[in-house]
Amino acid sequence: MTNASVSSASSDFRGIQKVFRLPSAGSGTPNGLILAGPRRIYSVLGMPMATYPVYLKLYDQGTVPVVGTDTPKITIPFSAFAYWNGTAAVANPQPQFYSLSDIGVSFVNGIAYAITKGVADTDTTAIASADLVGINVFYQ
Repeated sequence: MTNASVSSASSDFRGIQKVFRLPSAGSGTPNGLILAGPRRIYSVLGMPMATYPVYLKLYDQGTVPVVGTDTPKITIPFSAFAYWNGTAAVANPQPQFYSLSDIGVSFVNGIAYAITKGVADTDTTAIASADLVGINVFYQ
């Protein structure tokens, strides 16, 4: 058995071509359906704009999740990047990238999402508008 190299890769290799984009999360507990049917997520990118952490919850279901009732398959934390100016916390946004390994994470029924302030599966704490921006979910 020989090891494959980059030079022996097929010329028709196109990589991950499907990206769900959410330019800015709205206020409340934004949620939605990315796509129904079997899928696999490979990575997630986003930039927290809040002075507190927010959580992107991904659900293995083909419908919009009921936040606080449905159980997420994955909860991705987006840490607050802030500094203290002597009076208050000031947001200092930094993009955050999460790789879910080369083989990805499988979703059998579809990919749905919600964004909350709390990490608990049953949390429904609302976020402010634009607490998380530039959200990109790379999937096949």
